[in-house]
Amino acid sequence: SSPRLIAEECRIARQLEPRLQDQLAALKQSNCSRDPQMRGMIADLVRGHEDDLAMARKATAKSECR
Repeated sequence: SSPRLIAEECRIARQLEPRLQDQLAALKQSNCSRDPQMRGMIADLVRGHEDDLAMARKATAKSECR
């Protein structure tokens, strides 16, 4: 990848990480997760956010992002 693309990936990952953390915390504390009809959907959203957060952390951990 070009240095410009790597820099953009790092910038986006740094901005995305705290937002995903906040959204995950809110989803986990949501009363919706107690509703049997909503539980599966909330679990899917949490898993998706956790995967996205892991990717953002992986991107910012690269030596090019430091």
